[in-house]
Amino acid sequence: MDKATLSLQTISLLINSGESKKALERLTEFEREYPDDKNLIFYKPGFLIDIGNDLREEKIIREGIGLGEMTLS
Repeated sequence: MDKATLSLQTISLLINSGESKKALERLTEFEREYPDDKNLIFYKPGFLIDIGNDLREEKIIREGIGLGEMTLS
């Protein structure tokens, strides 16, 4: 498994274990490290919605929804 895939799995594990602040930090790092990663386009909307929900941050949730809508159109 490559480093990018492991990083995405780590973000998912952090979200699922309630460590959403760390997950958001890791997601930001991942974007800097792998800006053109095709998997990021797929996973980021869901990650942001889950992180925003856990942190009770409507802005993050809306960003995730917006990205998801753009991806589908």
